[in-house]
Amino acid sequence: MRSVGYLRNFKVSVIALLWMLLIYPLTAICQEESVRDELDRLQQIIDAQELRIKRLEALLASPKQRRTVIDRYSWQNEVLWQRIELGMSRLQVESLLGQPSSEKRDIAKWLTLYYQGEKAGAGFISGNVVLNKDDRVEMINIPVM
Repeated sequence: MRSVGYLRNFKVSVIALLWMLLIYPLTAICQEESVRDELDRLQQIIDAQELRIKRLEALLASPKQRRTVIDRYSWQNEVLWQRIELGMSRLQVESLLGQPSSEKRDIAKWLTLYYQGEKAGAGFISGNVVLNKDDRVEMINIPVM
């Protein structure tokens, strides 16, 4: 009878040892991957917040006389397009023209802000602003009004 109890205890000990040697490290690896995923997610949030802060700081640093009240048709004002200069930030462009109708990022990580729509007496008009990878104006295509 003692040998049966000893054998049962030995099996339990072997199973516990195998769990410690095989299963526990696997759960630690899964937890490590979960922590890495969470860190990646948090880094993306931090990057987005840094970009937002950068844009807000640029807006605050822009001259007060250049600030205008914008609406969804502000971009149709040719005078506002003429205020856009090479090197301006995206936030400065959007503070003049408003939100773009659409945007497209190309392979070189340049971003094109498209402003398109109908204008009374002119029909469909379209203009765009191309930003480099640092969110600075590289090219301006003023719509023909």
